[in-house]
Amino acid sequence: MKRTWRLGLTAAATAVCLLTSTGLSGETKPKTREYFEDRGEIVWEVPTEEKWIALTFDDGPDPVRTPQIAEQIGSYDGKATFFVIGDRAAQYPDTVRRLAGEGHEIANHSGKHTYFSDRTAEKTIEDEIRTAKETIEAIGVRVAPWFRPPGGYYSERVVESAKRLGYTLVLWSWHQDTKDWRAPGVAAIVNKVLGNARNGDIVLFHDYGDGAGQTVEALKQILPELNRRGFKFVTVSELMQKRSRKDGPADKAGGDAGPASALPSDKDGGKHDYAVVIDPLRNRLSVYRDGQLYKRYPIALGKPETPTPVGDWRIVTKYKNWGSGFGSRWLGLNVPWGTFGIHGTNRPHSIGSDASHGCVRMLNFHVEQLFELLPIGTPVTIVGHPLGEPHQEPRGLAKGDSGADVMLVQSRLRSAGYLKGPCNGKFDARTEQAMRRYETDHKLPVDGVVNAHDYFALGLMD
Repeated sequence: MKRTWRLGLTAAATAVCLLTSTGLSGETKPKTREYFEDRGEIVWEVPTEEKWIALTFDDGPDPVRTPQIAEQIGSYDGKATFFVIGDRAAQYPDTVRRLAGEGHEIANHSGKHTYFSDRTAEKTIEDEIRTAKETIEAIGVRVAPWFRPPGGYYSERVVESAKRLGYTLVLWSWHQDTKDWRAPGVAAIVNKVLGNARNGDIVLFHDYGDGAGQTVEALKQILPELNRRGFKFVTVSELMQKRSRKDGPADKAGGDAGPASALPSDKDGGKHDYAVVIDPLRNRLSVYRDGQLYKRYPIALGKPETPTPVGDWRIVTKYKNWGSGFGSRWLGLNVPWGTFGIHGTNRPHSIGSDASHGCVRMLNFHVEQLFELLPIGTPVTIVGHPLGEPHQEPRGLAKGDSGADVMLVQSRLRSAGYLKGPCNGKFDARTEQAMRRYETDHKLPVDGVVNAHDYFALGLMD
C-alpha cells in the first residue's frame, strides 16, 4: 500500500525540530571522535593561530602538590584548569578555594572518580557529576561547565548525561597525554609536552597520585621553555572564550575570507534581507537577497543514518576556525538539541555527496563568502519532510531516539493533551509515557514505541 504523509514537503511545519543526534534506533556501534567533534559535544583541543595552551590537572586537589603546581604557573602570569574530584575537594576545601582565589579554573572530574563503561546507568553518571558540582559549590567555589570523565572514557550516554546537567566534555590533545600518573620519569614528561606543543593544545597532567612529584619537577623545565617560545598559559574557558572573541561573530570580526573580487558584496552599501534555502535532493544551498536568487553553492549533507535536519531555522552563532573538524568557518543554527550548522570542511572531495553527521558542509572558500555575507539572524530553510521521502516507511521510534520525526510526534501528542512540557525532539521517558497513554486510549498495542499503526492514529500517515 502506498504511503502518503499528511504534511506536505516542507521545512516549515511548526512541530518540526532538527536533526537526530543519536542515530537510528537500536544502533550500538560506538561513536567516533569525528562524530562528537563534528557536533562540538567533546573538545580535545582548540586549533588557533595564537600561542595559547591549556594546562589541565586531574584527580586533585592534593594539599602539597596542587599549590606547588599553581604557584609555578602563576609565576608566569598563567592560569590552569584543575579537574577536581568531589570527595577530595571535601577533604581539602582550602586548597580548592586557594586555586579559585588565584584565578585558576575548577572543573568537574566526578564525585568519587568512578570509571564508566557502556553498562553504566545514566543515573550513575549524572549522580557522579552532580555530586562533584554540589560538593565544590558548597565550599564556595564556582564550577566551570567542563566535565572530564575518569580515564577519559566517553560515549553517547556520557555526553548526553553531561549535557543534561549543563556540561561539555573536555578531554585532551591526543599528543599531549603525559601519562604522568605512571611516574614515567621527569624527562619523559618534559619531552612529551615540549616535543609536541602546538597552539590550542589541552595538556593532561595529574596533581594527585604516585607521579605528581615528577609532574612538579617536570613543570620546572616545561614552563620556562614554553614561555620562551611565546606560549600563554590559559584555562580551558579562556581558550574557548578567546577563540570566540577573536574568531567570533562576523559583525564583530574583520573579514579575511579570501580574494575580495570573489566575494559577493553589497556595492550600494545598503541593508538587504537575506535568506538561505537548502535543497537536500540537489545538494545545493541557495542564497536569496531581497527575495531574489543571489548565489548558489554545492554542499555535502548528512548520511542516511544521520540526516540533515529539515525545518525553518536561523543562524545564531558565527565563528572562524571553530574547531579542527569544521573547516575555516562555522555558522551555527538554533538547534534545540546538539550543535549543528553550516561549516567548511577539510574533505573537499565530499562536496556533492551525503557524507556528514548531519551538518551542512561547504568548500572553505565558499563558506568564507557566506560568512561575510550573512548576518546573525538570517533564516535558513532546509527543505524536506521529517518522516522522510513519501516512498519510504518512516522509522520506528523508541526511547533514546531523537530527531525531527520525534519532534513531530511530540507535537501531535501535546496537541492531543497527552504530553506536557516542550517538544524537544528527544524520545525520553516523558514521551514514552505519553505514547503509552495515547495507545491505551486508542486501543493500540501498548508498548510506548511509535510504529506504523501509531503514525496512522496520530494522523501523520494515510
